[in-house]
Amino acid sequence: MGTRPGLSAALAAALLCFAAHTPAALALGSRDGPSGPPVELSWDAREAWAPVLKEAAKAGIPQTRIEATVARLVASGIGPDDGRRILEPALSAAQKGLPPGLLLSKVDEGVLKGAPPDRIARAVEARLAAMRRALDLLEARGYPVPPDRGGGLLAATALALESGVPEAAIAAALEQGKGSRPGQVKAVIEAGEALYLEGIDAGTVQALMADCLARNLRRPEIIRVVRFAKEQHRRGMEGAALREALWGEQGPTGGRPGSRGGGGMHGGGPMGGGTGGPRGGPGAGGPHGGGHRR
Repeated sequence: MGTRPGLSAALAAALLCFAAHTPAALALGSRDGPSGPPVELSWDAREAWAPVLKEAAKAGIPQTRIEATVARLVASGIGPDDGRRILEPALSAAQKGLPPGLLLSKVDEGVLKGAPPDRIARAVEARLAAMRRALDLLEARGYPVPPDRGGGLLAATALALESGVPEAAIAAALEQGKGSRPGQVKAVIEAGEALYLEGIDAGTVQALMADCLARNLRRPEIIRVVRFAKEQHRRGMEGAALREALWGEQGPTGGRPGSRGGGGMHGGGPMGGGTGGPRGGPGAGGPHGGGHRR
């Protein structure tokens, strides 16, 4: 993609196709299921791993899911003894009602990277620790975590903690998000993870998470915020300047996208559209207008 002369053109090009290029941190499905191509578990391996498979079944882990991970362990040359140690966190979590898929996907990731058994085991233990911290954060603020602990908000919170997002920033978002739609809070935490991994400082990440909640943004709008903030950060913009470019004169608690007034992403500035309505006007540079579509 070539350099565009104006911010409006660059922003439009970055945002108008956001649905086809969702940031990794906003697509948790790929981080909870089997990773890599399917591997079939042979009958011999099934017999050798029978105690582990039976324990997994007793804990409630779906047979196809545990067999997919065991098959990868077998294909990588890891035997039942090391495998049992690697899988212990997932088995323990499932028995206690925590979602094992996040832990099994971590095993898959380690195997696909060719990591030795000890390193895989440590990584899975670290993810389980993040899940427990996430559960504590949610329960302390009264979030209705399902009995099977399988809610997406728990997974998003755990992965954000694992990625290094400061616990204080996540706790603040959870506190502010009380009473909001669970999917909205989940999307905001995922956005915080994506922005933090981009290299944006923790204070700005926390402020942007708060902005999204204050403006009551929906998931597609939050994705657009992430894209815009990442693009501007790569251009050297930081902190308050980044937020000002994003929200313009409306400020962090301004109106919804397409509302009147203000510059920035949702006013008459980079997002384009001036005083256009929610769907923009003819020629508007926003996602529903006629500008810079590709």
